[in-house]
Amino acid sequence: MSIAAQNAVKRLQLDPTQKNVLRALADYADDEGYAWPKQKTIASDTCYSRKTVNQALAALEAAGYITSVQQHRKDGKFAHKKYRLMFLDEDHGFPLTEVELERIARRRKRAGKADWSEE
Repeated sequence: MSIAAQNAVKRLQLDPTQKNVLRALADYADDEGYAWPKQKTIASDTCYSRKTVNQALAALEAAGYITSVQQHRKDGKFAHKKYRLMFLDEDHGFPLTEVELERIARRRKRAGKADWSEE
């Protein structure tokens, strides 16, 4: 669990459902802001349906708070998704400002979805 991520989530002004899903992701995040819980686990942790969790994750990704990459098993089948919390300063874990988040979202949109699955 990343304490920096948990503290950063507290400061964000979000829809309550999105904030709870983001808080659950932060529970599983490492110090670099990567997390890979199953959607079923997030649903269980938040007491939301899987559909609600998926909608919240999509909204968080569209707003630039997270990114996700579908992971695959060696046999090529889908595994879990790997999430990255994008609202953290990479060096200090401080939450990024809304202006910085908007800048990141615009840059990612221009460049297409960044593929960091190799990290």
